[in-house]
Amino acid sequence: MSFDPSLPTDRDKVRLYIGDTDPASERLSDDTIDGVLALERNPRRAAARCAQILAAKFATLSDVRGMHVAANRSNLYRYYSELARKLFAQAATQNSFVKLSDDPPVMLRGMDDNND
Repeated sequence: MSFDPSLPTDRDKVRLYIGDTDPASERLSDDTIDGVLALERNPRRAAARCAQILAAKFATLSDVRGMHVAANRSNLYRYYSELARKLFAQAATQNSFVKLSDDPPVMLRGMDDNND
């Protein structure tokens, strides 16, 4: 796993969106993310799909309790499910906006004249 915080690739963006930036505790392989990016061109939608994959991964694991340690894996399922929902919503909103020109509107002589 490699992560570049300057986000030069869509894979890095996906890793950032899902919080998988620590090489010591990789959640998804580069191949998995690349495969999802092949299906979903939008990095935010791809991140939502990856969050769904992680939610499914943690859904099958049960909570573990030891003498002094507890691992609530069901919380990870809920976290990634909610993250997927939020990322899908952000991707939908992101794609619905039309970029307007940064140029000021052009005013032509006589365009506001009312000849009634």
